Amino acid sequence: DHDTHGVLRGALVHHCTDAVYAYAQARVVLEESYLHSNLDSALSLHEAGTEATVTGNFMHGNGWGAVRVCNKASAVITDNDLQGNHGKALSIDRASRPTVTTANNQTTAVTTANSKTAAVTTAATEAG
Repeated sequence: DHDTHGVLRGALVHHCTDAVYAYAQARVVLEESYLHSNLDSALSLHEAGTEATVTGNFMHGNGWGAVRVCNKASAVITDNDLQGNHGKALSIDRASRPTVTTANNQTTAVTTANSKTAAVTTAATEAG
């Protein structure tokens, strides 16, 4: 629903389409959760005004990837383990403005729809 606020802390979400799908100016806090084996993304954020704070999560084995931020959504993504997804760890379209900071451990790179215009601040580490 429009302008919904939610907190997932210590959640286990698996074998869904997207573990968490937020849109319509929703605000989501996702902390210390285990999101795995989902068909698409562990976290998918869509539309302007949709925001997420994503901290200390373990996301692996997801089909699309770990985190997808698109259509002008925003997020602060910090200290997550994003390894072992079938797609990219982070997928960010050119209109979105996430902040990706410190120690997001990932085996695949960040991908953007247009790297010349995507605003990503990152200190993400890439293992292997």
